Amino acid sequence: MPARPSRGSRVSDIKQVANAAGVSVATVSRVLNNRDHVKDSTRLKVQEAIETMNFRPNTIARSLRQRESRIVAVLQADNRTHFSANFADAVEDRLFESGILTIIGNTADEQKKLNTQIDTLIEMRVGGIIIRPSRQTQNLAAILRRTRQSGVATVLVESYPLDPTQFNVCFDNVQGANIAISRLLDLGHRNIGILVPFSAWQRPGPHDLRHLEFKRVASNRAPSARIHVIRRDTTDHLRFGKEETCKLLHREPAVSALIGTTDLTAAGALRAAKQLDIDVPGQLSIVSYGNSYVARYVQPTLTAVSQPIEALGRAAADILYGAMKDSSFPPRTLTIANEIKIRDSTAPI
Repeated sequence: MPARPSRGSRVSDIKQVANAAGVSVATVSRVLNNRDHVKDSTRLKVQEAIETMNFRPNTIARSLRQRESRIVAVLQADNRTHFSANFADAVEDRLFESGILTIIGNTADEQKKLNTQIDTLIEMRVGGIIIRPSRQTQNLAAILRRTRQSGVATVLVESYPLDPTQFNVCFDNVQGANIAISRLLDLGHRNIGILVPFSAWQRPGPHDLRHLEFKRVASNRAPSARIHVIRRDTTDHLRFGKEETCKLLHREPAVSALIGTTDLTAAGALRAAKQLDIDVPGQLSIVSYGNSYVARYVQPTLTAVSQPIEALGRAAADILYGAMKDSSFPPRTLTIANEIKIRDSTAPI
């Protein structure tokens, strides 16, 4: 009889379990799937062998045999950010409740890498893929055709323009921008800086939609208001916020409020104010966007547009699971509203 592996090792070969229990592979399979027609004494022997050998089924191999995968993937441009990490965690937690394993992939904002990842996942016969496209993602339509032809359910997150023929989950970026600028206008501010650490997309993306709404609301509610938009592409949002705030306040000393379209950008603006000995919120009000731990723990705490990232992740997971379970599950777009958290960084002018 073959020697059993030590208790500390892990086995994924069902044949070894069958040999250890003295039964057929089919019997082990019936026990694993909780099927009938297995004697209690035999079931006990198999369960003891599974425990002793620390057996873990090879999920990928099972998917290839059964053509029904319990594996999905989440592909994002950068998994290190607060948004990406919390989104992936929410997806993984939600799908784990249904017995589904989630693979987290980083596309690095590279089309070639994304294509390779998609090809590999299709070969693995994963059950579904969640994609958060970036502005560099081209030929998304071609990717979606490939996943559809392969029977792989696919959900797009914050992908613009929204395609009604696909599964989409997104934040209401227009509504989020509206509540941010409205907060400052309600407080009487009419000279407002907007700091955007992202250049424009070829097609309107989240920051483009917010940018347009900032201007629209200000124009409608306070035609005399002056909106100063500083926008460039950078990965160092903290430095961008600090440097551009210093420049703006030197150039436009009448500016009484700022919106940083990420929490780190707003935190950078707060640093600039301290360096310039400008009181926040007495002389300068600041609103951030995101409501991560940064907004909550800087001093003064930042009034922030709160994006319910966990709700976005759960919604993406639920739609993906529905599409995996039912091939006739109709395409849909779910838009999630934001809310504003009023803290210490804003005050009437």
